[in-house]
Amino acid sequence: MLLVLLMSCRMSTNELQELVKQDLIEQIKKNPETERTEIISFVLIQKSIISNEYQGVLTVKEPDYQSEIFNGIMTLLSKGEETITLDADFIEKTYEVEVIYDGESYSYKLIDDNE
Repeated sequence: MLLVLLMSCRMSTNELQELVKQDLIEQIKKNPETERTEIISFVLIQKSIISNEYQGVLTVKEPDYQSEIFNGIMTLLSKGEETITLDADFIEKTYEVEVIYDGESYSYKLIDDNE
């Protein structure tokens, strides 16, 4: 019975998911390099019922800086003539998110498999 009472004081996975998502949104908006990034989805699951570790998947839409650089270079080289440009303004990326929640506070870490 005591275990049930202790477990009920903890946030649910959905509540934790929303808190982490809001924190991610704030962090994205604070950073000038990521302020144009938009969260498409964030899903969080607990690794096991007795674990304080959670695994998340974050999908974002972020500026495609490679196409922006390419388009800038092509514009400079064109000298007013027609140029070839890339249309991809934004790309979709997925990140793994590791979350640890001890019942009072949480921390998270983004894992970028693309680097």
